[in-house]
This record gives sequence, C-alpha cells and structure tokens, in this order.
Amino acid sequence: MRVMSGDSRLWRFVAQVLSWIFHPFVISVPTLWYAAYAMTNAAVASAQWTAFFIVIVILPAIVFIALRVRSGHYTDADVSVRQHRFSIYFFGGTCFVIGLVLFVGLGAPRILVASLVAAIVALAMGTLVTTQTKASAHAGVTAGCAAVLFFVSIPVSILVGVAALTVGWDLSSPAYANPSDSGLGDRRGECCCRFFCLHVSAVRLARLGNPVVSI
Repeated sequence: MRVMSGDSRLWRFVAQVLSWIFHPFVISVPTLWYAAYAMTNAAVASAQWTAFFIVIVILPAIVFIALRVRSGHYTDADVSVRQHRFSIYFFGGTCFVIGLVLFVGLGAPRILVASLVAAIVALAMGTLVTTQTKASAHAGVTAGCAAVLFFVSIPVSILVGVAALTVGWDLSSPAYANPSDSGLGDRRGECCCRFFCLHVSAVRLARLGNPVVSI
C-alpha cells in the first residue's frame, strides 16, 4: 500500500480544489455571462442566455455522465479512463450543435454564437488530444474561456489565462499525474496556448469582425 507524503497530499488537495473551481461546467457559466454582458450591457438578458446554455448543454451532459457512472460504463464523474471519453465528447458536441442552432435562430448576442462555434471546433480538437493523452480538459476549457474574454476584457482574460496554465501545472504535478505522464506539464502548457489561439481565431472568424476590447 502506497503511503502519500505530506507534500503529495497537499498537491493533490490543491489540484482537486482547482479542478472544482475551473471545471468546464463551472468556469464556462460566468464566462458566457460576462462576455454577453460586456457586449450588450444587459445583465438580465445575459443571465437568461446563460441559463439557456446551462439547460441545453450543461445539464444534459451532467445527467449523461451521472447515468453512465451509475450503469458502470464510466468509473467516475471525471471520466478518468481515456477510452471512455469519446461518448461524452460526442454527446456534448451534439448538445453544442443544438445550442448553436437555437442561439442563431433566437438571435443570441454574436459573442455567444461565436463562442459556441469556437467551442465546437475546440471540442473536436480536444477529443483527439484528451482521449490519447492525459492532457487536462479543465485546462483546455479554461484557456478557451480566456480566449473568449480576450474580446471583452484583456485584464480578465490574462487572469483566466494564468489560471489555465496553473490548472495544467497543478494537475501534472507528481502527486496528481500518473508516472507515465512525466513531462506532461510542458505539453499541457503548450496545449493551453494552442487552445487559446484556436479559440481567438474561431471567435474572431465567427464574429466576422475585429475584437471589441474594453480595458
């Protein structure tokens, strides 16, 4: 039986806290609300669009994971087994596409439509990355949120970007990563940068215009 040292327990605790704070289902909610609010100056409407996103994308994904865990198809709610992730990514991608169609049809703010387009593109890329390696989906999603926020507030974007790198670093610490994942921290940092650049390009393309930045 392996006995963890005090430092290992501390790293695991820090990594677990960060994984809760920057979970894709959590960090995406305030990101979408703030992006919509910054572009429209309508707090209530932004909250309504965000709630709509939660109902269409997040809640179905949570229910899907819970059912898969209960049936034994997933070992845990984090879908730690890489080979199991294809199904949740496919299901999540379907929810994103449905959400995108509804957002466009209902006239959602362009920043939200662009964000969903970017998320779908990034999800396709992330499926290849996170199912073949232990690269963190948490860090990738947080980097994507930083990219979306880049179009509305550079300081906030920088803070979230630093958080993405921190998440990748902590989740790749010796106390959290598998022994076969040595050196993964560098690859996660590179992955965060790639996701950031991908999101910036996709959001800018989807918005069909230059970013509107407030400082």
